[in-house]
Amino acid sequence: MTSDKTEARTPGQGSGLTDEQAGGRVVEHSVTRYLTAHASLYAPAGRRTMWWYAIRCPHCGAGHFGRLRDREAAETVRRTGCGRLVRLVVMRTYAPKVIR
Repeated sequence: MTSDKTEARTPGQGSGLTDEQAGGRVVEHSVTRYLTAHASLYAPAGRRTMWWYAIRCPHCGAGHFGRLRDREAAETVRRTGCGRLVRLVVMRTYAPKVIR
């Protein structure tokens, strides 16, 4: 039997999470990619001053809610209620209804 360190690997083999270089050094990816969560964004209305967002978590499948101080902060990496990091992408924005 041979261990993974002494066994020669060809490119594309393995899990893809880590890569082994010569000498048995393990190298991880340099760019972290987060799963995308599609968000519905709700504009401030009435006495509410913060933006709200609602997402369906790509990790656990549950719905999570959050608040933002401004609209520009919506397209960032955020921590969900289940503790995982996701990249928010705003799919629709709901403006407050105007009362006549």
